[in-house]
Amino acid sequence: LGDKYGFRMTGFKADCTINLHVENRGKTGKLAWACSIIHYRRGRIVLARKFTADMSKDDVEQEALLFGLQQTQRLLQEKVDVAANIPLQGILPEENMPGRGKRGGVKSKQQEDIVKAWTSFRLRRVTRMAADEAEFLRKEAAQA
Repeated sequence: LGDKYGFRMTGFKADCTINLHVENRGKTGKLAWACSIIHYRRGRIVLARKFTADMSKDDVEQEALLFGLQQTQRLLQEKVDVAANIPLQGILPEENMPGRGKRGGVKSKQQEDIVKAWTSFRLRRVTRMAADEAEFLRKEAAQA
């Protein structure tokens, strides 16, 4: 499309970045997640953390991602980066992502909501989390 009209979109500046951190709290099924949304002009505009028990790691990862995506939609953002300490391959609907592969079987309601939210953004990509934000979210998740 870009070449047809004489321009190329080689990259974009995201309106905001969703940062996710999921960690194991020592025992099986004891997980915590922290999520922040950083707007490129206003800084951190959302911060949340949650302790979860008796949920699979996949479900916790999906819950954290869905929270971030829904908050970003609520804030009417169109261009979004996602950075996480978890592999997003198989969670986000990207055909060219290397990694753990597509999760097979029937899609859950949560997975369908993630796909719907992710594809609602005009521009989106997965990126690396800044080291200072990763450390901040690690501390937040520890307090959950």
